[in-house]
Amino acid sequence: MRKKNILVTGSHRSGSTWLGKVITSSSDYVYVDEPFNIGKNHKSSPFKNQFEYLPGKSVAFQNKAKKYLNSFNSLFANTTFDKLIYIKSRKDIRKFLSEVKSRTTRGYVYKDPLALMSAEWIYKNYGWDIVVLIRHPAAFVASLKVKNWQFYFKYFSEQEMLINTHLQAYSKTITEYTNNRPDILKQGILLWNILYSMVCYLQEKYKEEWYFVKHEDLSLQPMEEFEKLYNFLKIEMDDRVKDYILETTSSKEQTLLKRDSKKNISSWKNRLSLQEIQEIKEGTKEVWKHFYSDEDW
Repeated sequence: MRKKNILVTGSHRSGSTWLGKVITSSSDYVYVDEPFNIGKNHKSSPFKNQFEYLPGKSVAFQNKAKKYLNSFNSLFANTTFDKLIYIKSRKDIRKFLSEVKSRTTRGYVYKDPLALMSAEWIYKNYGWDIVVLIRHPAAFVASLKVKNWQFYFKYFSEQEMLINTHLQAYSKTITEYTNNRPDILKQGILLWNILYSMVCYLQEKYKEEWYFVKHEDLSLQPMEEFEKLYNFLKIEMDDRVKDYILETTSSKEQTLLKRDSKKNISSWKNRLSLQEIQEIKEGTKEVWKHFYSDEDW
């Protein structure tokens, strides 16, 4: 019997890659990397915007999206059969056949922060387990600042149904930033508000059915917090998973997946000035108060 698929979402820069890799460190799951990300150039992707809002699309478009998403966990997925060209020996044949067979039993972890706006659609259409990551606004903005990750707000302004349904409070600023993009700090403040106002809506509606977890909690007590997550998902936290968690949370290296997770929590305090921190705190207050307290600043 095939394992249940899992969507790991939230904002980008929230630890979704790490969480997805932890789950797929077990041989029971396959990692699927950001099918909603238009920058990945996935084959047959119907998406035109980052953070595509599928409930606002036509039935025909939604059917295309289903076909596309299904292709990643199909027995005949391109990612599997592309490997045919590398078969050189009987050992390669056995490995290939083993992978094809495993597709009938393994679950798929769709790691995709860009699927956040369509997470409810995915849940209603597929019934997957949904895990949503929450990250402190200052940590999120500091991460964008360090990476200089600019954002095109046209991805929201071009989605009228998304604006009308969930983002009315930000519509004027979205239009303003679409026409005249501000500095990275102001971009990050608006983006965090947009994404986590959606998380507020989803948490209120699905707090019993979905799993919501703060990046800071996972980083402070990774073993304990992952154990809670695994219990919720009803999957086994084997030694391979535990070793991977230790490897990626206690390293002195600073790479995408290896770091001292406890030190990483407060790194934003060294990346932002006091003035910047205050601007972020004030600019996101109406949303962060649902997840954090003044002590978290």
